[in-house]
Amino acid sequence: MPDFSDAKKGDEAYHIIRGEGIIIEIRGGSAFPIQWMPKDQMGDAVETFTFDGKEDINDLRPSLFHGPVEIKELPSPKKTKKVKVFVVPYIDTITGRISVNLPAVSTLGNSPIRSCGSIQSIVIEVDDD
Repeated sequence: MPDFSDAKKGDEAYHIIRGEGIIIEIRGGSAFPIQWMPKDQMGDAVETFTFDGKEDINDLRPSLFHGPVEIKELPSPKKTKKVKVFVVPYIDTITGRISVNLPAVSTLGNSPIRSCGSIQSIVIEVDDD
């Protein structure tokens, strides 16, 4: 976890999406004391961060670091089969509305069912054991 509590104006910092930038000001007493600006847009866009590099107080992970971040690919999950299931929508004969009742997350054995937000299909991942 980055710690910018000792940062100074002019220090370089790296944003996970926007890349290299410079700390242009530190405002003590603020919830977001680190004022940062990307190098490619100097004078244009200032962003604020907490001392631990978060853009929002509710962020689980920081997005500002002391240098470039190496993002490693996660190991592949165990082998699964993807099965397409077609759903017949319910048509309300009074209102004429079409609806599909799908749970956002359910289970089939130990395999999650994820709705793709489409009336046409959902994807069910089934373990290949």
